[in-house]
Amino acid sequence: MRTPPISVNPVARTILATLVALVLAAVLAAVAGAGTVFVIEGRGWGHGVGMSQYGAYGLALQGATYEQILATYYTGTYLAPAPPKAVRVLLKPAEPEARVSSTALFTVSDGTGKQIDLPPGVATVSPDFVVSAGGAVVDLTPPLRFEGGAAPIEFGRPYRGSLVLTPNLLQSGKLIRVVNQVSLEEYLYGVVPREMPSWWPLEALKAQAVAARSYALTARRGQGYFDVYADVRSQVYGGILNETPQASAAVDATAGQVLMFNGQVASTFYFSTSGGRTAANEDVWTGQPIPYLRSVEDPTDSESPYHRWQPVFLSSRELGSRLGAPAPSAPRDATAVRNASGRVELLVVGRGVKEAPFSPEEVRDRLGLCESSWRCPADFNVGVLSLAALKETALFGEDLQVTGLARGIESPVLERRINGSWEQVEAVEVDEDGRFSVTLHPSESMMLRLNAPVLRSSDRRLPAAFLRVAPRTTLKVHPRGRVFRGRVEPKSVGASVRLERLGRKGWRALDTTTVRESGAFIIKRAKRRPGQYRVVVSIDVRFETGVSSPVTVPR
Repeated sequence: MRTPPISVNPVARTILATLVALVLAAVLAAVAGAGTVFVIEGRGWGHGVGMSQYGAYGLALQGATYEQILATYYTGTYLAPAPPKAVRVLLKPAEPEARVSSTALFTVSDGTGKQIDLPPGVATVSPDFVVSAGGAVVDLTPPLRFEGGAAPIEFGRPYRGSLVLTPNLLQSGKLIRVVNQVSLEEYLYGVVPREMPSWWPLEALKAQAVAARSYALTARRGQGYFDVYADVRSQVYGGILNETPQASAAVDATAGQVLMFNGQVASTFYFSTSGGRTAANEDVWTGQPIPYLRSVEDPTDSESPYHRWQPVFLSSRELGSRLGAPAPSAPRDATAVRNASGRVELLVVGRGVKEAPFSPEEVRDRLGLCESSWRCPADFNVGVLSLAALKETALFGEDLQVTGLARGIESPVLERRINGSWEQVEAVEVDEDGRFSVTLHPSESMMLRLNAPVLRSSDRRLPAAFLRVAPRTTLKVHPRGRVFRGRVEPKSVGASVRLERLGRKGWRALDTTTVRESGAFIIKRAKRRPGQYRVVVSIDVRFETGVSSPVTVPR
């Protein structure tokens, strides 16, 4: 239903128009200026190469066996037995003093072959390898090997196997290295429950056990005083304290099994969450492509809380500020260059012809996408919503093309603000580059903005633009030059029409009249005076002032 026209006198109308202009200026000042918002959505967690653990979880829930899970992520590999191995796990690289203990009798042997029985309790080892235990003190020659008896050996926590202590030669022999030497299978008892939740399906745990066993063999240093680290530099290892019946059952069920490729144990990298697709090794690290570490679709990792990260919303100014030089201060666009695995290799940010490239690491760091140094999205998407500059003033009912960018964001819509609330004008259809064009037939001045479902969960004020609409006004003059007629659209009964003539100092107001019910107006002049004339129409606060094209009264 059309709102009835407001009828006010010209002076009041001028005052009201001024107040409205001030209010609109204040509103526009509070809205982000360039009309652009960037939506950064992260996905995945980890390097992305090899087996996605949440993907394995999802496959197991669907009934896949561990063999099927492994075949999904390690293309062309096969299962085979591996000979028994011992693993040396670095627990501490440089301790000023080592405290080894057990709740039962245990032993220590040194580099000369001397072996000493130790009573239950704590044995303290100094940097000079003097051992104090049960009130006795003995000077031994490194390396020292502590082994448990009826109870396991402990170094802060209990461990299977033995503990080997050697001097840290990089510290002039005044610090102690502590290494846990343990069988490969017992090592896995302490790895699998640290790398994958034990309550997950058994088939997923079996896949983890095979991947961890294979990785442990290929990641061994092969020389020096230890083989693997006890943390994320190799695999997270917690010893007996972290063992669980479910994880140990998975290790036992796959005992000795490793993945092979062309007769060699495969380097079975794994990680938490892919976000929908894993990555090929050469797309993440330098080096030649490895045939069994290919990029594969991974839809079943959607169970992960990091399948999609909470979006980050940034205005044009905020994005430019966070990225810093040499990026433009207020970029209007950002385009992701992706590698063969579909992951961001470069983000090109720019305004017009000025562009600046940023690596994924720079983007993650400068935009604050990481919760910590080790919990970052494996990949990210940058969506752009941007309205192009609107026409300064549109005419009532004319075709108006509203253009802009809506790239990388699902279901964008164009909205207008009516009666204090936003309503959808229409859905936006974008081309391959994310550009769009919407044809409007504006009936009054309004605010316009782009919105999308991903933005509705945010309390961020979206950038908007003000579209000014003026009435369509025509003017004709009678051949005798004394009668001026015209029409105003929309038909606004009582709207003010002012006739003006162009003089030496600009346009000068002459006569006034109002718009009739038909939308027409007429102004009669007592005398004919040559020159250029126009009319200025003021309807109400919904419209800008309308101005007709000039007409000429000839001499």
